[in-house]
Amino acid sequence: HREHIESMDSVLGHLSIPSDARVLDVGGGRGMHACFLASRYRECWCSDVINYQSLYGGEYYRLFKEKCERNSVFYENDSLQFIECDAMDILFKDDYFDFVTSFNAFEHIPDPKKALAEMVRVTKKGGVIYLTFDPIWTADTGSHFIHRVEDPWAHLLLSDDEFVEKMSSAGADAGELSDYIHGMNRLRLAAYRSIFAEIREYSDIEILHDTTWSGFADKSYKKHPNYKLCQSKGYSREELEIRGLRFLIRKSG
Repeated sequence: HREHIESMDSVLGHLSIPSDARVLDVGGGRGMHACFLASRYRECWCSDVINYQSLYGGEYYRLFKEKCERNSVFYENDSLQFIECDAMDILFKDDYFDFVTSFNAFEHIPDPKKALAEMVRVTKKGGVIYLTFDPIWTADTGSHFIHRVEDPWAHLLLSDDEFVEKMSSAGADAGELSDYIHGMNRLRLAAYRSIFAEIREYSDIEILHDTTWSGFADKSYKKHPNYKLCQSKGYSREELEIRGLRFLIRKSG
């Protein structure tokens, strides 16, 4: 998580987010990115489709604070708030946040186009949006369960029933099986490119940074038979190799 924040800093470059900024982290998961943000800014909200109060038998907030302290990440108690919130229907008014972030969530959101529009909506004029996500569905580890089914790209070649059977044989529990079926939007590279091409047409949007990166989780994967087999099924080499995307967006004043 610290490396993700450092990568964000390198993309922000000369842009300065003031220390009194109000920040929203969309799809914030267990909050580890948000804790870094809260240590820098006056107010940070971590949002996800999670009932934080119920996690770990109601002990989430205490355990989270202890984890941050163990890793030398300190923030004021009132600078970080958690909220159960759908990224496609953000529970804040228009033009509310100075800085909106999202780390490795867009590949999970059912309708990332709608989520992106919501992020733009709640960002103030002159505010900044930073989002990055990896791995997308067509990457070698795009199933997010390579630790259960070790063959790269197997999720593109097997039916859901076949993949779930392999996961179960490898020890996956019911929660993991559900995450595989329901936890990824399964969008291909062209769909993401279309979403961000459309946002370029917004009159109040400027894309300051736009990158993709390619590679394999293991160098040996390029020689795996599934790589060629996926190409024979209509997947391009580009989409099989691109792992993630990153954008820095400014909402015009």
